[in-house]
Amino acid sequence: MAPPWLWKGISREKSEELVTEAGLDDGRYLVRSRDGPNKGEYVLCVVFKSKATHHLIKRNEEGQYIINKKTYGGHQKIAQLIKQLKTKTPGWPVVLTMPVPNPESQKNATESASEGKGTEPPSKQNSSSSGGGGGGGGFMAGPISREEAEAAVAVGGLADGNFVVRSRVNKPDEYVLCVVYKGKATHHLMGKNEDGNFVVNKKPYGAHKTVEALIGHLGTKQPGWPVPLSSPKSLGGGGGGGDNGDDADDSAGKEAAKKAEQAAERERREEEAQNLRREEENEKRKQEQEQEQEQEQQEQEQARAQTERDNAITHEVTPAPTNVQPAVHLQTDAVSESSPDSSSMTLTLARAVINLGNRVEEAESKLKNLEQILARLETAA
Repeated sequence: MAPPWLWKGISREKSEELVTEAGLDDGRYLVRSRDGPNKGEYVLCVVFKSKATHHLIKRNEEGQYIINKKTYGGHQKIAQLIKQLKTKTPGWPVVLTMPVPNPESQKNATESASEGKGTEPPSKQNSSSSGGGGGGGGFMAGPISREEAEAAVAVGGLADGNFVVRSRVNKPDEYVLCVVYKGKATHHLMGKNEDGNFVVNKKPYGAHKTVEALIGHLGTKQPGWPVPLSSPKSLGGGGGGGDNGDDADDSAGKEAAKKAEQAAERERREEEAQNLRREEENEKRKQEQEQEQEQEQQEQEQARAQTERDNAITHEVTPAPTNVQPAVHLQTDAVSESSPDSSSMTLTLARAVINLGNRVEEAESKLKNLEQILARLETAA
């Protein structure tokens, strides 16, 4: 049975029209087969950066499917290659998320299911499985593949709340709920807990012994459940049994948890980066303030030192009293007019000479200091 994303005999323009009508969401895709001399080749049409892009798929010399002459895993089957591209693949730009379903594939799936082909009708499967509970409820699709479930909920448009429930091969107590949320088909594993109640992604929503009871409960808004189940979809009964062995790993609960963890990790890293930037800015401002304070202190110290030097220069260059020599003359005159006693006059004159010598030494000392100051000033200049 052809996968729901495979289209035959359509043109490049038609494939673009189909993905555009379905919505230019990154990851939406379909695969068209080529005819004539290019039979056996395919073209993957996938939305990337809100534009429909086209990629040639063909076999290499070793019989492996390649895309644009590049190998992604070395798959011998086109379905295996497409399955790999539904996960993040090195070198491939966008994860394939939403197939554009081919109505012909859905019709074939319905006809195949009605013919039986060795499988029991879905209602019988559901009622005979342990805990399956009831006769189908209109949303039980049997052991169809993940792609068929996505095609079913996409019929009429990917409206939030469209859903279908598929059973799992060789796991009678497990089902997968496929429901549209935010315009995308999501998958949630349902099974029984230790109490025999059905849970979704290992989380209980009430205490329900049958799938029908749980689905009916999720038909209304429930705490912790993202979208009410509003519109059941079906392929008209169980389709040909696809390989559902890895559905648990692909459940939307795990995908949602992974995305939430990634978002939380991004937020944590962004917050750490912001805190680091703030710390760096605060440290930079602190250093700038310290540098400004240090520079201001240096300027103040320089100003004080300059004031002290100016005061010292003013004090040292003050001229000696101009009445030194006249005082000597006056004293000499006084001696000449004093008593004629020669010894007394000699003593007085000697004192005057001594006094004059002291004053001369003082003047020479000041003159020497002045010369030293002038020398320092010239050196500083």
